[in-house]
Parts: sequence; C-alpha cells; structure tokens
Amino acid sequence: MIEAIDSFFKTTKNRILSINSNRKVIGVMTALDWPPQTVQMESFYLLTLAETPVRKEAWSPSNPIMTFTLQWVWMIAGTDLQPGLKGRNRGDRYRTAFAMKDELRKALYPQFCEKKYITTDSNGTVSFNSFDPPDYIRWTPPEFRDRSDRDSGLIYGLCALTLTAVTSEIST
Repeated sequence: MIEAIDSFFKTTKNRILSINSNRKVIGVMTALDWPPQTVQMESFYLLTLAETPVRKEAWSPSNPIMTFTLQWVWMIAGTDLQPGLKGRNRGDRYRTAFAMKDELRKALYPQFCEKKYITTDSNGTVSFNSFDPPDYIRWTPPEFRDRSDRDSGLIYGLCALTLTAVTSEIST
C-alpha cells in the first residue's frame, strides 16, 4: 500500500507548491520517527500513524480496503524576537500558522487523487505510473490542531486525516 501513501504525498506536495512555491514539503516518516534531529521550521512533514482494514461491509480477503491514519505536521518559531530571547508573544506566528493551514486545506481539495505505482530506471530516475484501469484514493476532510510551547513560543501544528485505498490483489 506504499503506492497510496506515495501518491497522496506527491499529489498534495505538488498542490502545496503550486499555491506557495517557497513552502518546503520535506517527506514522509512514521510517527515514531518524529521529530527528526533537525526540524526545518515552517515546513510540512507527513507522518503515518496507523493502517487498518475496513471491516465487513467492504472487506475482501484478496483485495482488502485499508484506511491509513495520517498527520501533516509543522513547527513555527516566529520572527519578531531578538536572537537568543525566548517568549510567547511572537506576533507573526499566528499569521504563518493560518497561512500554512490555508495552503494545506487548498492542497487537500478535492479529497481524492489517482493512485500510481513507482518505477525507477537504471539511472535512478523515478516515474509515477497509472494503474490499468486507473485506481483512486480518497481521504477525509482535514482536522487542524495547534499546540504551543509556553517557554519557547514554538507552535506545533498538525492536520489529521484518514486516507482510504484498495490494496493490490493478493494472489497465491
């Protein structure tokens, strides 16, 4: 099911960059690996939290439908304090936080994309290829939350959603 996560990430990243070409979209990692040793401020990271089969109503042993719990996360420090100072009142934090949420909300529309598989050639060139017939993945509306560290003034933003996709056929 890596195809579903990769397709979702690539599609959303491309849409974010079409909205704000200066925004950094770093990559995908498991939630257990968050945070990395060096976090790039005001950059999006995609975390995978869980993978669950859809129950009896739409379940098939050979082609299970799976849901993936995902979170987009980011950190914001703000810029209106002098270097070396700590503080909560960084006036531009909330503007940056709302701009990032807006970029992500727009990039996640219309809540579906084509699922593609990845190939690499002998030169290491990566290609995304359509399935035949085409296959699609969809996701829930985004839910946004913010947390703030009182001492440092950092904002930790997150956007939670659930992605749904049919797995590749399991054959004997």
